[in-house]
Amino acid sequence: MHVIKLLSDAITALPDAPAIPSGAVKATCEATGLTTDCLLRKEVVSDNFTNQSRFNALGTGYISTMAYRVLKYKWERAGSWICYPERFVRLKTKADLLEGVLEQDKPEPWAGYITTSYKKHGCLLAPVNANGGNMWLFETMIVNCNNQQKVEEWYNIIQEARNRGVTKQILLSLLPTATQIMRYGLLWWHGFAEWAKKRRSTPLYKLVVYLQPGFDVK
Repeated sequence: MHVIKLLSDAITALPDAPAIPSGAVKATCEATGLTTDCLLRKEVVSDNFTNQSRFNALGTGYISTMAYRVLKYKWERAGSWICYPERFVRLKTKADLLEGVLEQDKPEPWAGYITTSYKKHGCLLAPVNANGGNMWLFETMIVNCNNQQKVEEWYNIIQEARNRGVTKQILLSLLPTATQIMRYGLLWWHGFAEWAKKRRSTPLYKLVVYLQPGFDVK
């Protein structure tokens, strides 16, 4: 299942779901690559649409009514979310995000998107999970959260660092000043830095840093 169909089925039932214009025809959707009811592309997105490089069939000139519904739905872009079969849930807080990532036995299929910029369309990249999978889209990065124990372990290590006063910038750069290192604790910092330098370029590390409460969204 394409994530756009999953989202469309869920958004349809919402009171603020976008209404579909009349005049749909059978064609191949640029966004999904599926042949289905479509509208002219110009009725949905402009030639300057920044995410069109993610389309599966660029150039057909049509966008499906499913994709129209999803792309025009405000909260698909302007927030983080998780989508289950026929249920779209906005994730409004860091606590919501962490709960979603750690939730077990989610109804399948499902997809999840975490954004910090509110300018991208998660519907064009978010993987659809089934068979117990737990893959998330974090901005444009696919994050493997299948190992819940690993996610919790990394989160707790970063949380301890945060409790010692390590800022988000330092967690990502691992370049504190000598004064900051002494404040954190010399032996602790050396151990943490040795652990973090092997992981800080991974999507999971970047995600668990972002999920820490109190950090800004940028």
